[in-house]
Amino acid sequence: MSSESSVLLVTPRRPVKTDDFFPYADTPHSFWTGYFSSRPALKRYERKSNGLLQVCNQLEVLGGAASRRGPHGSGDSDTLRRAMGVAQHHDAVAGTEKQHVANDYAQRLASGWAHCEPLVSNVLSVLSGSVSPHSYCGSLNISVCPVSEDNHQFSVTVYNPMGSAVSWSVRLPVNGSLYSVTDPRGQPVDSQVVPVSNFTRAVRRDRGYAAYELVFPARVPPLGFSTYSVSLLQRSWQGPPPPQPGAPPSIQNEFVKVTFDPDTGLLSSISNLETQQTLRLSQNFYWYNASVGNSDSAQPSGAYIFRPNTSSPFPVSTRAQTFTVQTPLFQEVYQEFSPWVSQVVRLPRGGHQLELEWTVGPIPVGDGLGKEVISRFDSDINSSGLFYTDSNGREILERRRDFRPTWDLKQTEPIAGNYYPVNTRIFIKDGRSQLTVLTDRSQGGSSIKDGSLELMLHRRLLQDDFRGVGEALSEPGDYYDGLVVRGKLLVSLSPPALAADTHRPEAHRQALPPLLSLQPGKTVAGQRLEFSGLQAELPPAVQLLTLSQWDSESVLLRLEHRYQRGESVAHSHPVTVNLQKLFSTLEVEGVSEMSLAANQWKEEMTRLDWRGETDAKPLHSREGSPSGSEVTLQPMEIRTFLLRVRRR
Repeated sequence: MSSESSVLLVTPRRPVKTDDFFPYADTPHSFWTGYFSSRPALKRYERKSNGLLQVCNQLEVLGGAASRRGPHGSGDSDTLRRAMGVAQHHDAVAGTEKQHVANDYAQRLASGWAHCEPLVSNVLSVLSGSVSPHSYCGSLNISVCPVSEDNHQFSVTVYNPMGSAVSWSVRLPVNGSLYSVTDPRGQPVDSQVVPVSNFTRAVRRDRGYAAYELVFPARVPPLGFSTYSVSLLQRSWQGPPPPQPGAPPSIQNEFVKVTFDPDTGLLSSISNLETQQTLRLSQNFYWYNASVGNSDSAQPSGAYIFRPNTSSPFPVSTRAQTFTVQTPLFQEVYQEFSPWVSQVVRLPRGGHQLELEWTVGPIPVGDGLGKEVISRFDSDINSSGLFYTDSNGREILERRRDFRPTWDLKQTEPIAGNYYPVNTRIFIKDGRSQLTVLTDRSQGGSSIKDGSLELMLHRRLLQDDFRGVGEALSEPGDYYDGLVVRGKLLVSLSPPALAADTHRPEAHRQALPPLLSLQPGKTVAGQRLEFSGLQAELPPAVQLLTLSQWDSESVLLRLEHRYQRGESVAHSHPVTVNLQKLFSTLEVEGVSEMSLAANQWKEEMTRLDWRGETDAKPLHSREGSPSGSEVTLQPMEIRTFLLRVRRR
């Protein structure tokens, strides 16, 4: 027997680590938890760019050769794919680069968008039969879109990259006071016109002039599009009524009710009307004073390091000035906390989550204090020192305050040492209730006390933290007076056993939202107004993770089981998908399974067989597929396939 074989035979069992390495520090007062939130606008741009890349990849498959060169010019997905690859660098999306480098990352992403958009336009023209120019209105979050602002008639094509149908609230800047909206079958759609908020006007400044916003619901089939027609009926100087001063005692839809404190204008409770649950809940904005060093350590807060100089944050304000808009489609309460912090509390018709659209900035630093701004939720949930965050939008990890699973922790930074990365969600729970908050970008978050959740939204600092950036994290923004950031949190209350059935699909919807394309004028005769690239919706537990062109005859497909084992009574089970019956326009002639990275054939993969201290296996066991075209996904499993296809 060789000495090598002898060594292998006596290899001891290895400890199995099921947690991660967060948060980490290189000195007792230097926790690397600031970068979880640094450069929030770039983090959001990266998240949106991934959504566009997936749309671009999918439409390249659905459109075939006509996608790269067509009536709208030449386009490709490669430029955005490379830019996204660069943006994954640990000093890119992390926000730990100099300002001019951050600008370069953003410019590369913008170049990728400019290459993807002609491809999307070409495919939409092929599938719909209309060659009218498309506009993608990248500044809708501040109510800027020339097509909807300047035209009396236009169409809105809503493309859905998900494997299931979605309902989506379309919100467009307009200058008329009354519009008609019709769906792909010519049926009228409920719509509402409301004034552009003062919050949005303050952020927009001179970049647009729309006076109103048109809002209507859209229903879109899986991997497909629906086109809605919009016509101006009335342009009036009077317009819709302005928001009414004050907050009502409560707002509610079919599923959610929230109440407001009459003295402060802040949230006071949330109710799930389906499960008959009510939770005391307040929400407010606070800021931590960034440390510049003290007698314990000279370490300041910076792009990498989060180090507040006190464990108690300062409220931006203890009360909010409020205004209310109530319509049949949605209800909104505007909360103004200061000239640099505001929020819209929104309940859309049919929504299962409460929307909180926050706006923060420019953060004032004229007082010489760096500020790290959080949104904090305080409830009466008995969370017992536990909270939960996601890992890259997939597995949920349990976090315990002031504790590490694999070593004894001596806590030296009670705030920064309890911050964790939140990619898509964070929640707390007890035996009866779970409070879940979904994010629209990666952020840092924690539960500093029982019943409380907080997420860091924005940071503006005055010192470098000596980790290589070489400059303070103080983003100038477009007007060089400080960066303004706008985002959205989705809040839900559920019994713990049912919570995943809500937050799992909604997190995917937020990560891969529909893409809006606007065309001026009427739809043309014979134009196809609705299309789906799937024969039927995927099962609720299955997410279409990747669909991209491999070569002229093959496409790469990844399917993901979105639930963990045991977290959903309804969906945490194996699910089988028939690949032959998947696509409406593609005939699958051959299926070959590959590794996750698609760089090896699955049958040729060899993996080291590590011996753990327990008998638990790190990989899910799976029986063979029922047939060559049917594949089974276990909870949390991703399977990758190369499909040989031909067009029908």
